[in-house]
Amino acid sequence: ANLFGGVNSMRNVEETPPYNVFDFYWEHGWFSDLAKSKPFEYTTLFVISLNAIWIGVDTDYNDAATLSEADIGFQIGENLFCVYFTAEVVVR
Repeated sequence: ANLFGGVNSMRNVEETPPYNVFDFYWEHGWFSDLAKSKPFEYTTLFVISLNAIWIGVDTDYNDAATLSEADIGFQIGENLFCVYFTAEVVVR
């Protein structure tokens, strides 16, 4: 008599496959290939990390109440992140 037999038999019940966002992408196409590529994934993670650092810099050094009142460097930085993240959503 196996003490854990009941638990092991329960594990054999239909297992759901692990979640993978790629399952929701088109199978073919340039954007699909780009979205599934490792360089795109790593670039996005790098840009997210840069954005986290940028938020800290912006918080410490930007005293403007709105983006339009901020120095041009802050405006350019914010818009570059906005463009990248918008492009990422379009690709995905």
